[in-house]
Amino acid sequence: MRIETEASVDSSQQEGLAHALFAEREAANIPEASAAAPRPVAAIAVIGGGTMGAGITVSALDAGLHVTMIERDQDSLARGQKNVEKVYDGLIAKGRMTPEAKAATLARYTPSTAYGDIQDVDLVIEAVFEDIEVKKAVFKELDRV
Repeated sequence: MRIETEASVDSSQQEGLAHALFAEREAANIPEASAAAPRPVAAIAVIGGGTMGAGITVSALDAGLHVTMIERDQDSLARGQKNVEKVYDGLIAKGRMTPEAKAATLARYTPSTAYGDIQDVDLVIEAVFEDIEVKKAVFKELDRV
């Protein structure tokens, strides 16, 4: 049950929520949006192989995409590969995936330390840890390729 008081009805929070509601509705009425068509996406790059990067990689592989995971060095790349394979090994252990299905899925997975390997992907997802200097270095490399 929600109890409103006169103070909450006239609050700045209520004004903000109302603004967000109407802005969202108005955004759906942009004429250019109705003419837009989605781009096809067949191959993506995920920068970072930690928990988030591996999760994104697995989701994209499960969606049938080709995924190139980029890491900064071979040790980090090996950890990222292990993170991805661990998910599929768990599915095999639970009987929800066969080893053949894992192999077919991982055939669309390319681990790499070379940014040049992602120059032809349709989408890049940055999933490195929250350090602004690391993120700047990643985007400098992305700009290069």
